[in-house]
Parts: sequence; C-alpha cells; structure tokens
Amino acid sequence: MEKSVFSFWLVFSILLMIFILSKNVIALAESLHALFDAITVSFSILAVYFMKNSNYTYGLHRLEVLSALVNTSIVFIGTILSVILSIVYVEFKIIENSSLVVISSILVSLILLLTINHKERGIRLHTISDIIGYLIGGFGAFISIFYNFKNIIDLITALLVVLVMLLLNVNTIKISLDVLMEKSPVDITMIEKNIREIFPGAHHIHVWALCDHMRIATLHVEENPDVTLRELDIKREKIEKILSQKFNINHVTIQFESKREDQKN
Repeated sequence: MEKSVFSFWLVFSILLMIFILSKNVIALAESLHALFDAITVSFSILAVYFMKNSNYTYGLHRLEVLSALVNTSIVFIGTILSVILSIVYVEFKIIENSSLVVISSILVSLILLLTINHKERGIRLHTISDIIGYLIGGFGAFISIFYNFKNIIDLITALLVVLVMLLLNVNTIKISLDVLMEKSPVDITMIEKNIREIFPGAHHIHVWALCDHMRIATLHVEENPDVTLRELDIKREKIEKILSQKFNINHVTIQFESKREDQKN
C-alpha cells in the first residue's frame, strides 16, 4: 500500500477519534474532509494501477488533471461543511474540548508531510492545502481555549479556512478546467508567426495540454512534391525545435502535404 494512502486514512482515523472525545466541530469537519481525501486518493491510485497495462495511453496524464480538480473541489466541500457545523454549534451552544483539536491538528499535519513529495501533482497540491487548513484549525482551537465564546471563534476559524482554501485552490481549478476543455496553454498566433517565418505553408495548427507537463501540437505543412524524405525530416526537426524551445511543447505531430499544381513556383 502506498505511503500516501496509509497517511490519509490514518489522518481520518485520528480526527474521527478526536471528534468523539472532544465533540469539537473543527475536528468533525476535518475528519469528514479527511474521509473524502482518503477515498479520493485511494481511487486515484487504484485507477492508475488498473489502467497501467490497459489501452489507456495519454489517459493517465488526463487522470492527473481530473484528480486535481476533484481534490480541490473536495477542499471546498469540507471547509463549507465546517462553516455549517459551526453555525449549528453556535445555535445549540454545544460545549467543545479544544485542547485535543490543537494536538490533533499538529499531529495530522506532520503525518501529511510524509506525502508532500508524492509524484502526482494533484495529491501534492491537495496535501499542502490540507496541512494549511489543519494548522489554521488548530490555531483557532488554541485561541478558543482562553475565551468563553469558543463557538464563535470556531465559526470565525472555519470562515478563515474557507477563504484561505479558496485563495490557494482557485487557480488550480481554473487550470484544470482549461486543460479539460483543451484550451491552448500558449498563444496560437505567436506559434503561427514563428513557424510561418520559416515554413509559409504551415496551417491547421492546434495546441493543447493533457496535464501541466504534457503539451501537444499538431499542424499541417505544405511542401513541393519532389522534396525527399530526408529533407522533410530536417524541416520536421526545425519545427520541433521551435515549439520545444520557445513554447515548451514536448509532443509534435506534423502532416506534410503536397502543394497543388497552381501553387508551385
């Protein structure tokens, strides 16, 4: 079992136990949040395992983006849930034990540090967000120890966590949606300008990203019918060099086409 899966399930177990002992809304919200985390991470790793030897080729890169989008969405669900539960606690004046929450927040943050270097970007980003959220929750619980209006402090803490999670993850969600919609990560007009300066017959240029480290481009290039295969190879290498060095595009497919008779010089 991967270290990251074990860590997330361990965090959920600790937070659930802390909630049972303390009846603290922050611990409950964090335990539910951790449960969603553990399920999502487990699903992502299992999906990669089962698809490793299947017919999915580029699909594994797309899974990374999908995982990042789902994980950041879960962050919002968990933090908003904590706000709702905090309001309920304020309304019914439920007595909470904040000391255990402080200890658990520090403990689970240390546990999650073990997965901070995970190879999947979505899990890494989600782990960082979780650690920040847990530390904010622990700090809020620590402050509430010294005041009588604990529930109000918990509510303020929950709202602060929502704001921080929004600021940390809104860009990730935007990037993930752009990738899923196959938006070009670079300016197409700049690519056309650079290529057509050397190859005027370039057209049908398309660029998209499968994930944050895999950019793909396809294009057509018109050439004289008497050009040799070796000459086409040299031109292909020039195009690939331009796209790689200037636009960080690492996978290029070029379709060479013969010029029509009326276009020949």
